[in-house]
Amino acid sequence: MGKRNTHKLENWQITLFEELDKPRKFKWGVNDCICFGVDVVSKYTDKKFGNNHIGKYKNATGGYKYGIKYFKEHNISYKSKDTLNNYIMNFWNYHFPSIHINFAQRGDIVGTLSIEYEDVSSQGQNLSIGILMGEDARFITNKGYLDISREKCQMAWSV
Repeated sequence: MGKRNTHKLENWQITLFEELDKPRKFKWGVNDCICFGVDVVSKYTDKKFGNNHIGKYKNATGGYKYGIKYFKEHNISYKSKDTLNNYIMNFWNYHFPSIHINFAQRGDIVGTLSIEYEDVSSQGQNLSIGILMGEDARFITNKGYLDISREKCQMAWSV
């Protein structure tokens, strides 16, 4: 099997774990799952994407609307009837190759449908994004960090 296409910086694992240990509180548009993923990944890779978009929305509806704007700005295809879940997957598909969860490695983006958020059910959103740490992945929730096993993740993107 060939070498994975990687954007990771030298000594990236140190930076990854420092970022995953930083105190963070869930806040839409600043520390929701997308912003969390973008912030952490941009620290241990050469990918500088989306950081200037942090703070541009304040709730799930705003994230949905801002997603459309982001897709238009970057010529990412989308359908007007897409759910927030679709936008989240399309965002990560645009930046990194999608891989089967069994091939995900430390530092990859992962997604799960098992975390519930009270204020997003009307937006068709139940997908949460986290970072794989090994056998567990770290997610940010409105109750703080949540580490769940790789087995509870349904999708992954190779960073």
